[in-house]
Amino acid sequence: MLGHLTDEQMVELLQQSALGRLGCTNGESTYIVPINYIYHQGALIMHSHPGTKIQMMRQNPRVCFEVEELKSFNDWKTVVVQGHFEEVEDQKEQEAIAQSFVNSFMRIKPSDTALLPELTPSRLHPRTGPLKTIIYRVVIDSMSGRYETPEE
Repeated sequence: MLGHLTDEQMVELLQQSALGRLGCTNGESTYIVPINYIYHQGALIMHSHPGTKIQMMRQNPRVCFEVEELKSFNDWKTVVVQGHFEEVEDQKEQEAIAQSFVNSFMRIKPSDTALLPELTPSRLHPRTGPLKTIIYRVVIDSMSGRYETPEE
């Protein structure tokens, strides 16, 4: 049976998941990348080093984000978010978000790439030295959710 998720079910899936796919575009090319996130105060919070996705989102803040729960090919849920990129620049807010990442990801024992670099062994770019972490949010403008469950 196919159906639509309620708003509450979509938020629940976003809260329970830690990995999704972020899509962004600069108008000429599209970039889709898997990314760790947390759902916090109605937005998706993420972090990254400077690179392709950050350049694209600074150019065009409109983004798409997708997360799913896949049990089998006929038993799944998915949420697609349309939103916009906002860089978090306030130091106190960055610290609070960093603590939220620690609290969220420590319970699932993530890889080093899921943690903020300040919490992992030093990461260095071969030419520029230490990498600066960019913390940002995807503000949710709209979302849709679908599911399928096996016929009984």
